[in-house]
Order: sequence, then structure tokens, then C-alpha cells
Amino acid sequence: MAVSRGGGAIILLGVVLGFRRLFRVGPVRNAEEDEPLVIQRNQFNVTGMWQRVERITDSYAQAFGLGLIVFGTVLAAFGDEIAELVLPIAFICTG
Repeated sequence: MAVSRGGGAIILLGVVLGFRRLFRVGPVRNAEEDEPLVIQRNQFNVTGMWQRVERITDSYAQAFGLGLIVFGTVLAAFGDEIAELVLPIAFICTG
């Protein structure tokens, strides 16, 4: 029972990570384009650079969140059965 609840908590963490960009910038600014990296032909735009870094970070968070959702779902569905199989073996081996 406790393992299934842990799987539910992992799913929630995965959802939060998956929607990181939406939580960070909001629904209105989510569709906006990033500022250009170079302005006035030779001036580097630091704001545009940080927007790209945040977009890449959001991509990694989204991929990691999806992995957590899959792992949490498996844990919530089969965690108690896996614990019943693995934990007795662990106690016998250490015992």
C-alpha cells in the first residue's frame, strides 16, 4: 500500500516537471518567441541567450518529468507486488 502511494507522489512530481515552463512563464507568455541572440548586427543580446538556456532547461525537465510519470505509474500499479517479491529476498540475503 505504501509503495503505491509513493508512486502517486512520483507521478505528481513528474507532472510538475513536465509543466515547468507553463508554471514558470504562464499561459500567455508560453507562446511568445525568444528574443534574437544578436541585435544591431554586432551586439550580443544576453536576454535572448538566457531565454534559450531556460528553454533548453525546460526541455530536459519535460523529458525527465515524463520518465518520472512512467516510473511512478509502474510503481503505483505494481509496486506492492514488486515489494513483496524483492523485500523477502533482501532479508534472506542480509540475514
